Amino acid sequence: MSRLWKATFAVLAAGTVLGIAYDRILRPWHQYWGMTRDELGRSWPGDELVPNACSDATHAITINASASQIWPWIVQIGQGSRRLLQLHAARKPRRLRDA
Repeated sequence: MSRLWKATFAVLAAGTVLGIAYDRILRPWHQYWGMTRDELGRSWPGDELVPNACSDATHAITINASASQIWPWIVQIGQGSRRLLQLHAARKPRRLRDA
């Protein structure tokens, strides 16, 4: 076997092993990143739109604060978001302010 074929075979074998490892180990963890076991079993808004989906992914975070403390930040992040769609509205990014 020539060197080229050996190198090609080695690259294909390594790619196959890495692909299988990703599919079996990293992908399941990444699809449900941050969710608790209780959250994994729940139905979420929009689940009824595709009842027999072949795949899904939900990411979550836990914030140790009340909704009244978090809501002003969420509103501020969405403020002016339609401008992202306007190509002519190039502006400097805003800084988050304490609400």
